[in-house]
Amino acid sequence: FMTKVMEMCISQVAVSYEACRLAYTAGEAWLAELIRTVNDNACYVKDFLASHIPEAKCCPLEGTYLLWVDFSALGLTSSELHQLMLDARLYLDDGPMFGKEGRGFQRFNIALPRSALESAMARLDTAWAAARAKRAAEGTPERIVLSAGMQMPDFTYDTPAARGLRFSEETRGKVTLLLFHRYASCLLCTQALGELARQAPALAAAGVGIKVVLQSSPEAVCGADYPFEVICDPQRRLYDRFSVFPADTIFALPGNHLHEMLPAAADMFLSSGAQQPEGDPLQLPACFVIGGNGTVLYAHYSEDLFDLPDPKDLLGLLRAQH
Repeated sequence: FMTKVMEMCISQVAVSYEACRLAYTAGEAWLAELIRTVNDNACYVKDFLASHIPEAKCCPLEGTYLLWVDFSALGLTSSELHQLMLDARLYLDDGPMFGKEGRGFQRFNIALPRSALESAMARLDTAWAAARAKRAAEGTPERIVLSAGMQMPDFTYDTPAARGLRFSEETRGKVTLLLFHRYASCLLCTQALGELARQAPALAAAGVGIKVVLQSSPEAVCGADYPFEVICDPQRRLYDRFSVFPADTIFALPGNHLHEMLPAAADMFLSSGAQQPEGDPLQLPACFVIGGNGTVLYAHYSEDLFDLPDPKDLLGLLRAQH
């Protein structure tokens, strides 16, 4: 058997060498046709988008058949843009996999027959039309990036014990630490909330209340005994409204703390069976401090799972402001 495998490998190498030789000695006509095809396809995509999805902009080709398209003007998050491509049955390279600068971009392979490219663009047009129709019917989601000095928008929320609470009423006259974490079954989240519970008495003594937003249902949290209020947001409406988005890729989650994340990796990504996480495994946390008059005193959007200020540091910051 191994002899046959080795013969196959050697024969493939031999064929590859011959194909390479022919490409350099007799492939000029083929190369010229390839260049024309790629260039024509790039022009086709550019013209199609200008006519059907004018918000999308093509980047100039740079000696390759991979075409970058900037979709950032559509106003979609990275996950929403990825879903749009899936709805169009397009399996492209998501820009964020190449870094933060790639957010809002998709990379197309346009070295393919025109008929296949036309079919792909038609599917994209159909998917975007459906997305626009949904927005028209349901409204464009409000997305707010919180920053220090702005007034905290009001919202209603549910906890395991109560429904329809209003944030402005529940926090009026007192400083509130508002944390966005992941979900109740996340091991890293459980550890972080345990540490927060240990810091809660010191924060309470300083007049600081704590509210933690989780992507969990009230039923999933009802057994937890924390000395602070848990806001249940299984539909992720608050995450979306206040721009607390997931990481662009799984590789961005640990930041420089990969060794700290390894113990929880199986819990987060490798779980088997019917039970699935009740939230987005790529979700990143965020931290906000709201003054008693509703003013945002501090805002921090995390770059990775471990990028959160220590409650002790926040307490020092609040004391310095007073």
